[in-house]
Amino acid sequence: FKLKWKWLLVPLYDFESGNVEGIMVPVIETTKKVFAERRMKFLQGNFFLSELRHWFKLKLLLFLELGEKLTYLPNVEMATSVISQVFDRHRNSIPFSMMYLIDKSNEKLELKGWSGFDNKELIPTSIPKTLLFNDAMMEGKISLNELLIESIREKKTIIVNGIEEKIGKFPGGHWTDPCNCLLIIPIESKDQKGVIKGVLILGVNPRKKLDDDYQSFCQLVSRQVSGALSSAEANEMEKKRADSCRNQSCKDYIFYEY
Repeated sequence: FKLKWKWLLVPLYDFESGNVEGIMVPVIETTKKVFAERRMKFLQGNFFLSELRHWFKLKLLLFLELGEKLTYLPNVEMATSVISQVFDRHRNSIPFSMMYLIDKSNEKLELKGWSGFDNKELIPTSIPKTLLFNDAMMEGKISLNELLIESIREKKTIIVNGIEEKIGKFPGGHWTDPCNCLLIIPIESKDQKGVIKGVLILGVNPRKKLDDDYQSFCQLVSRQVSGALSSAEANEMEKKRADSCRNQSCKDYIFYEY
């Protein structure tokens, strides 16, 4: 421990001649002030800014891995699996997620991917695995049925607070605190404007405030997911067309035996 001092050089003048006759050196202890300034600088700079940098780094790493892993996906099933695996490795940014896609009959939603849960059985029972569009609200705890359908029909993001009491207990990612807020984001087709392919449920970090920056981050994630699903669907259709042409070509051949 060191004491901090502040000292000044004060010239002493002769009132008659105006010459400097000496120097006075007053010394003031500033230990408390210096330590208080250091602590404030640490809190405002090193801690707060490093926390922001860390949060920005987490989000950037998620975007980079999504961009890398979603470059080429042969089908939608593979796409949902890879997206869920990426989300699962970034539980600090997205504590949990669930991805519902509309089936080909446009009559129901099916849970195709999830992250943050060690296994599917840990997903709260109030979360439907399959949801018909004409399903009613479940009795007891509030289910997400109506909210999922509303998000699709209204094409809007829905924020649900207090999910532990309303729906069930959800994991908080790498934190011990349970997640208590989620977003329901409609997945819009990249190829067909206004067409909704499903919904993406993203849990909010329990130690982060859901501000505009966090919401923008979630929207960007949903756009990457939408682009990956559209590309995977196109790749799947292209493969089917290629296989169909190949089979037709084989039928058109005429073989002669001599």
